[in-house]
Amino acid sequence: MNYPSKLNLLWLTSLFLIMGCIGDSPSQLRGITPEERLLIARDTSNYTYIKWIETSINFGTINSGDKIKLIYRFKNVGEKPLFILSVSEACNCSTTEYNSDPIQPGKQGTITVNFNSKTQIDAIRKSLIVETNTHEKRYHRLIFTGNVRDCCAEIDDDPEDESDYIIK
Repeated sequence: MNYPSKLNLLWLTSLFLIMGCIGDSPSQLRGITPEERLLIARDTSNYTYIKWIETSINFGTINSGDKIKLIYRFKNVGEKPLFILSVSEACNCSTTEYNSDPIQPGKQGTITVNFNSKTQIDAIRKSLIVETNTHEKRYHRLIFTGNVRDCCAEIDDDPEDESDYIIK
């Protein structure tokens, strides 16, 4: 089979997969290969709409070396499955977690950032770039800011200043 025929066969397979996703099953589009997932998600006829619940999080003041978890929430407000195709890391001080399964119309998803402040001091501002299959723009910027106190600096022991370090 030549290359154009293989491409047409892959395209038709992807189309059948998409057409089978019209029901309400939460397992829609699971079990497909990463290549098929990218083909489906990058096809403009499968673009959808996203509503970010958070795009910017200020975590306040933490001590150098503290590890915190930041959670960005979003909702698929379109009519097609929403794919998070990639998330850039803010720096080597953070890692991200997100589900690679498509988010069905009307459903919510999250992107979690695990931030280690060990190498950070003073005011910080970090951003992530999220690639999606959305109309208007495919790349979305998420920001987190805060202050990181030097571990040797004087610490205010105000008990009302404590937080649980999980920001939603």
